[in-house]
Amino acid sequence: MIAFAPAKINVGLRIVGKRSDGYHNLSSILYPIPLCDALEIERVSHVKGGSLRLHHYGLKAPCADTENLLTRTWEVMASMFQLPAISLHVLKTIPWGAGLGGGSSNASTFLLMLNELLNFPLSSPELHEIALKLGSDCPFFLEPKPSLASARGEVLEPIDPFLKGKYLVVLYPRLEIATSWAFKQLDLLGKWEGSQEPFLPPQGKIFTSIDLHNDFEPIVLSAYPRLRELKVDLLEAGFELVGMSGTGSSFYALSEIQRRVPSRWRSSLIWSGWVT
Repeated sequence: MIAFAPAKINVGLRIVGKRSDGYHNLSSILYPIPLCDALEIERVSHVKGGSLRLHHYGLKAPCADTENLLTRTWEVMASMFQLPAISLHVLKTIPWGAGLGGGSSNASTFLLMLNELLNFPLSSPELHEIALKLGSDCPFFLEPKPSLASARGEVLEPIDPFLKGKYLVVLYPRLEIATSWAFKQLDLLGKWEGSQEPFLPPQGKIFTSIDLHNDFEPIVLSAYPRLRELKVDLLEAGFELVGMSGTGSSFYALSEIQRRVPSRWRSSLIWSGWVT
């Protein structure tokens, strides 16, 4: 069984309040992009009882197998069902610590694969509940489509694919930024740079009116001046809209026409093409 786990970009991100459970309420537009990891489940017939063996290819995982979301997904499902012995092969192309949701996407995709392997015992609401326990943006990847996200990110309202037909580039400047660090810096400030009003889906057809404000961007650009240079260079290259995805460090740039990434940043380019 093979499945593909897509990345996402945050088209704007606002923190609209802190919750009593320690999490934050946010408002963001989540948009899936064609950059994907590949997951393959292989049944291991000669091993009795449920067990998981992970095999990684491509980008190296930053943590031990026992600590990653794939193992947590397996453990949750194993606590509910009798699972067979499997090998999970993961070809990783979505970078870690990039704000692209790669770990969450892998977990949700694996959850869906296990549900299929077991002949679909879990309903959509049950899958959503499990995904939220794994991570705030995991529910989005159960059915990734352009959505307005609120609460912790799990309340999703599908919206029109307003980036369809735009030229998109995604760059990862080989810099991992921990989400926990970014939120800690935000809390230390005690305030947020932008409006705390929630986002609204883009209205009309004026492309450059899309709101890309990200409350984490000033924090990250202040701590990492190289990323500020990246944003300035992309704007100077003619891209109409440039924003940071999630808590960084990836940046995306959008244009009505195909444009070239500045030469100094081409080694950071991880995806480019027309949004379909």
